[in-house]
Amino acid sequence: MKMKQLLWSFLAFAFVLQSCSTDDVNANKPESTGKYDNGILVLNEGGFMKSNASVSFLSQDLSTVENDVFSGINKDKKLGDVAQSIAFYGDLAFIVVNNSNKIEVVNRYTFQSIKTITSGLNNPRYTAFINGKAYVTNWGDSSSETDDFVAVYHISDFSSAGKFNVPFGPEEILVNQNKLYITHSGGFGSNNKVSIIDANSNLITKTLEVGDVPKSISASGGLIYVLCKGKTEYDTDWNVISETAGKLVVINPLNDSVSKTFDFPAATQPSNGVAVSGFYYYNVGKNIYKMNLSDSALPTTPIINGATQGISSLYGLYAFNNNIIVTDAKDYASDGEVFIFSTNGSLVKKVGVGMVPSAVYWNE
Repeated sequence: MKMKQLLWSFLAFAFVLQSCSTDDVNANKPESTGKYDNGILVLNEGGFMKSNASVSFLSQDLSTVENDVFSGINKDKKLGDVAQSIAFYGDLAFIVVNNSNKIEVVNRYTFQSIKTITSGLNNPRYTAFINGKAYVTNWGDSSSETDDFVAVYHISDFSSAGKFNVPFGPEEILVNQNKLYITHSGGFGSNNKVSIIDANSNLITKTLEVGDVPKSISASGGLIYVLCKGKTEYDTDWNVISETAGKLVVINPLNDSVSKTFDFPAATQPSNGVAVSGFYYYNVGKNIYKMNLSDSALPTTPIINGATQGISSLYGLYAFNNNIIVTDAKDYASDGEVFIFSTNGSLVKKVGVGMVPSAVYWNE
């Protein structure tokens, strides 16, 4: 849960960029019939232990915004405590609510509640789909480094299809060529691995060491891109005693090896990144960078200076539909904003949303 992690690591942390959520049936996408299609969904974490997580909807033409969609449609239900991620499968949206240890399944176009999954979850994080099953990463007990797992569910009836153990701190999960790629940031600690899992056997076939605290994972042009944030260690008074720089690691899924690594300068720690349409977008603090995927070095000049644009606390970064979308968590205790930029860095619009906006999804 991002807010809890912020409390533990003193704001050293949420295309969190989970690029966009995985939808492995996009080719068979049903015709949408609800008011929330062809627009942007913003997932708002809410305050830790406040049970005020929410979803906002921004229309495709950016003219209207509707906040608290889930509770507005499902009058007798709250979304819960610390909304973590959304993933799409056909006309379903799986909303992972971390501190509530549940997944709310809704129709992605109407937001009518379909199912609440509560069994088999312990600190759930992200979801991906393959072979008619949903795979959900779980931290388990945050004080233990040995109980982390992936819970598996049949999508047809949302029943359990078992679980399997994975390395410490599983985060984002990507499906590619009948394999699952999971980043392992280490939960409230740190890790430096990406595990590769055969979707037929649910066995880990390979574990790659990448940079410290790998988080964002996305695919473009036949390659997989993993942004590693780097780790920071503190003394008992929260003074920084050591830190490592971030890395952008490129994985070739044909042989599951690291084909290239981009090292960030010393003490430089990126937060979010996503590969899309031949470019890689990432942020360091409030500054946003754009790199051509064919480049041999990281850019040195940002295309967006977030501070001059009025961004207080850049929390999530996404890119789709020729836009760069940034979530601003402000003070993490009041409603936040979403900033929408063109891919050349020009501000298109900003809108107010719910408390602690962390993730953004295109709902087509």
